[in-house]
Amino acid sequence: HLGFREQWMRERLGRPPPLWAVSTAAGNAIVESFERGRLEILTLAREALGKTRYGRRLVSAVCQNGQDALNAIHDTGGRALGMKDEEVLASVERTRNLEKIRLTLENAFPVAALVTAAERGELGSGNHVLILDDGKVDLEIRALGLDDLNMPYEKLLERLDGWLGDFTDPLEEIDEAVRQAFDRGFVLGAFDGGTLRGLTVLVRTGFEVFIPRFHMAYIATERSAKGMGIATQLIQEAIERSGGSISLHVDLANKKAIRLYEKMGLRRKYARMLYVGGDGGS
Repeated sequence: HLGFREQWMRERLGRPPPLWAVSTAAGNAIVESFERGRLEILTLAREALGKTRYGRRLVSAVCQNGQDALNAIHDTGGRALGMKDEEVLASVERTRNLEKIRLTLENAFPVAALVTAAERGELGSGNHVLILDDGKVDLEIRALGLDDLNMPYEKLLERLDGWLGDFTDPLEEIDEAVRQAFDRGFVLGAFDGGTLRGLTVLVRTGFEVFIPRFHMAYIATERSAKGMGIATQLIQEAIERSGGSISLHVDLANKKAIRLYEKMGLRRKYARMLYVGGDGGS
């Protein structure tokens, strides 16, 4: 894994970045070897390993690929950090409060390491990017009924229209789809601390096998909430509620949306064609 990243960065930057290894402070051979200034990976005594609730899967007396990892760390001028449970928990809480992101255990350790290194003044100047592979905004996704709205119905339509931006439809079309979804489909809302941040409108097609049972008429998020993973969670909820029998239309110019839909398991199958009149000869 480290070797792949080093090769990827060499191809793009001409040099490898400093590689960091993050694990538990309760006993990990890579961390211990680095902290002791060793060039060869150590084998730790079993009795030296600590017991930790959150780092127990990272405790390791012998690392199978430890020497390769240690070599990569030394060759790139990187670091190996051991994190304590309390440091990881504090980082999880801080990230939840500041960024509204719910971290898994696998992501909590590198986040804690980055925060700790920054607090110690151990990071160089410039931007530092940490990629989380499965962090999620801590949202409440729920199906809405007309009686659940905390705003006038017309205000809901205006908000959806504004969130759709360049990919919106005439208001009467949005109105028809939303009313049908309230009646026979689903209107899903994404709430962040009680505030509505996103909407998905799922209408019932009336078919069982000819075409999917549900059609995602609209999905939109508040513009200030872009990049928080809200659309991903809305789509996942729509897939679960529809049993996977779902379709949608997407503007071919909306490349970002297409990438998201494909990531969620949707594929382009047909070209949608609409009659617009004309003599057919042009």
